[in-house]
Amino acid sequence: MHTIFLSFILFAGAAISSALPKPSQLRARGQAAVYTSCTKANAVALTFDDGVYQWHKNVSDLLDSYGAKGTFFVNGKNWACIYDEPYTTYLIESYEAGHQIASHTWSHPHLRVMPAFQRPPYGEYSTDVQDIAGGMDQSLVTWDFDSGDSDGDSASQSNSLYDGIVKQHPPNLLTLNHETYESTVTQVLPHALEVLTQAGYDLVTVAECLEMDPYLSIDSPGTRDDSWKC
Repeated sequence: MHTIFLSFILFAGAAISSALPKPSQLRARGQAAVYTSCTKANAVALTFDDGVYQWHKNVSDLLDSYGAKGTFFVNGKNWACIYDEPYTTYLIESYEAGHQIASHTWSHPHLRVMPAFQRPPYGEYSTDVQDIAGGMDQSLVTWDFDSGDSDGDSASQSNSLYDGIVKQHPPNLLTLNHETYESTVTQVLPHALEVLTQAGYDLVTVAECLEMDPYLSIDSPGTRDDSWKC
């Protein structure tokens, strides 16, 4: 089985981990750009934070059934270790299906794909965060529509939020959802896909909605060894 993974930046707010590259190793490219919305007309980027989680495959498969593409902002170790099965297989399958894999923080030196986009936890970032991400050629991504799942909204409340935004019919959307809530996966996402599709939106990745490349580099597949652990 071949393996494709992500290289992450490890930071939260202004707290910078020693696992990050030293300042001398960063390129002098200035602060990272921060994207809060899509630029492509009629595009909706459905994004999912905090995985990889047990319902990841359900999300990916549901997107596939609608011909939609999603973006997964995943952690190296949040609910589980990114190196554990079945999470490695889930990510490989999502990547190969054309979904975008991006960083939601956590670094590891032995991974093979360098994402171009990073979502800071809680959407919070400082100039230090922008400097480090910029030095690694990454862009920061937040959102302009929040489903409310992480704030405790019920599925019906989240669905009402989707109904409301679709009625407004903005030119594009960059959404925030979490793959770690069963109600999001089983109730909110199916509803969102239905109403967004009926409204005529193109459901694309963040990279596509920004008309940018999703990865800084894609290297040869890695081979599992003793370093594949959290």
